[in-house]
Amino acid sequence: RIFQLIADEGVTFACMAPAVLRTILDFPDKADFDIRTQPRLTVAGAPPPAAFIQRLEDELQWKFIQIYGLTETAPFLTSSAPDHHTSASDFARRSRAGVPGIGVELSVLDQAGQPVPMDNQSVGEICVRSNVVFEGYYKQPEATDAAVYDGFFHTGDLAVWDETRSVHIVDRQKDVIITGGENVSSPEIEDALYQHPGVLECAVIGVPHEKWGETPMALIVLRPGDSTGEQALIDFCRTRLAHFKCPTRVELVPELPRTATGKLQKFKLREKYWSDSDRRVSGG
Repeated sequence: RIFQLIADEGVTFACMAPAVLRTILDFPDKADFDIRTQPRLTVAGAPPPAAFIQRLEDELQWKFIQIYGLTETAPFLTSSAPDHHTSASDFARRSRAGVPGIGVELSVLDQAGQPVPMDNQSVGEICVRSNVVFEGYYKQPEATDAAVYDGFFHTGDLAVWDETRSVHIVDRQKDVIITGGENVSSPEIEDALYQHPGVLECAVIGVPHEKWGETPMALIVLRPGDSTGEQALIDFCRTRLAHFKCPTRVELVPELPRTATGKLQKFKLREKYWSDSDRRVSGG
């Protein structure tokens, strides 16, 4: 249906969740449609794996542009596309949230409210002010005060940035996995897993661990007919990531819980593993 609409209506731009983009990439009858435009696609709801962008442009010859924002920001704050800082083939960089739009003042702040170094390593919270940012939550003054203070709207998204002010989101505050005192980004692990040819969908969460407090666990939907085992997927990650970042457990599942728009519901995944624990992941 998506390919038919693009062909019939001459679609040139579409925004979708990562799950929908994956459906487009995996559709087996792409060649059956006479698509004369070169659509530009963007993903909302979660950052796309770099492998998705590469497949979209290499296999379909369509274009990708990444944007970032929230409902509270009406909704765009940043964008990422090939430019003099980013080559068209640098898919990892192109999956970043990108640089602020016109009229958006963005900073990545530490817990003391100071900008973190622009070194692509120091993690802080994305904070913004602009005429696109909301005034507050309707009849919820406490929620407003928790999100808007010191002149900034605090997004709850953790990120690093570089000298060009290009932002890369490493996680939501509530999704960061703290294992043995080290902060681990679940999207980084997911991006590595998506490079495995047998992985159709994946989600990484923190689960209780007696020694480390919590540890990364990957829930994976394999492609039909694939028989890759749990340990093989862990070993695959260990060739691409520092070992402390790799999942210590993998569970193969038939599907992952999503909203009607395809957004992953990690809180439902965490509930199964934390329901009997005294400690919960923040925001979970």
